Amino acid sequence: MKKLNELLADVVFSKKLSLAMVLIGLIFAICPRVFADPPYRVVPALTLKQVYNDNIYLSAGEKTHDFITTVSPKFSIGYETERTEADFSLLVDIHRYLNEDQLNNSDQTLDGLFKHQVTPSWAINLGGGYKIDSLSESDIDDSGLVQSAGERRNWNYDIGTEIQMTDRTSLEAIFSNEFTDYDVETTPDLKSYTTSLALNRIFTERVVGFIQTSWSHIIYTGQYNPAPYEFVDQEVIYDSYALILGSKISINEKVALNANAGYRLTQFEENRQGEVTVGPLTGTYEEVTENGYQNLLANVSFVFANEKVTSKIGAGYDFLPASGQTYNTNRVSLNASVDKKLRENWQIGAGAYYFYNKSVDKQVQTESIDQITLKANSYLQYIFNKDWSLKLNYQNTVIRNLNTDTKAIQNQLMLLCLWQHNLLE
Repeated sequence: MKKLNELLADVVFSKKLSLAMVLIGLIFAICPRVFADPPYRVVPALTLKQVYNDNIYLSAGEKTHDFITTVSPKFSIGYETERTEADFSLLVDIHRYLNEDQLNNSDQTLDGLFKHQVTPSWAINLGGGYKIDSLSESDIDDSGLVQSAGERRNWNYDIGTEIQMTDRTSLEAIFSNEFTDYDVETTPDLKSYTTSLALNRIFTERVVGFIQTSWSHIIYTGQYNPAPYEFVDQEVIYDSYALILGSKISINEKVALNANAGYRLTQFEENRQGEVTVGPLTGTYEEVTENGYQNLLANVSFVFANEKVTSKIGAGYDFLPASGQTYNTNRVSLNASVDKKLRENWQIGAGAYYFYNKSVDKQVQTESIDQITLKANSYLQYIFNKDWSLKLNYQNTVIRNLNTDTKAIQNQLMLLCLWQHNLLE
């Protein structure tokens, strides 16, 4: 009961619950007529999630199990007309562990976007976000690698424009910036700047193609331990240039093929510097490394969709740094998923994912990566109405470290209840 009271108190009084969320709610409560026109939407939401995890630290040895309760209030507002779309949302995730209460944390996410069709042939897009989240020992990123535990803060924004050159040809340009700050010394902070230019072409009713060129400037800053010395400051700078060709082919009304392939040239520079002490002696440690590499990348997927079933099979290959942990890292992925509507209110789904990450150069941090990640999940969902839904989900994760010949297995069972409602309907 004490833990329940603490959780309820966190929901009501959490410092993470932004003051902006409260102020926006008051505005809509006091002046509902101002926003009562159809273009506007005001959607409060609340998600309650209960998870049983039999290996919360993804340990290959002794397992630690726990029950995790998550309460997630969300508030979003939007505006949409024929030419303009705008969305703004605030989300708070409050996580509480039954036994391992040192892992308790609260996350906050702020997102916004704006799209406007300035003329029939010219559109602009703006987007941005801010996120504070606390990674656990078992969080896995999109490439299948286990994240470093600890809190991180992420800021990002992007500016884009699209020009309709002809009925069949359009030009799209995007500039994006991202900054991630980790509170863990061994995990480097990230700054990235990316500019891309894409030419899209509709060849036929069934075939759409594109050519894209991009430049990325990525900076990792953190600590390095040049044994037997102490930690010194480290900065790794990547400049990456890529050219990608892709297409979407509608084989028939139900099946589509998406494919792209490209070439990437990457150059990097690593600077390490700091005061070091060995016994009674103190000196300056300096090291500068420059290198570069070239690689091919490719992604392909088949999508099948009709009124009741959506399924996807995909594969990908790339050659990138692993979140600042390694230099050159081979990344291979395979995935398959299916979702099916059983009846008007019932839906089921399942998915399977394979990731292989292997670094082929020396390690920026501590050890090289040679890891296989397998994930499988299935769910059953009941939709009461447009506001309420209930979902039961099971997920199995296997992490196999080929360097140490060890394997970690994790099972999670989740029950999720979601409520959301447009106040202006």
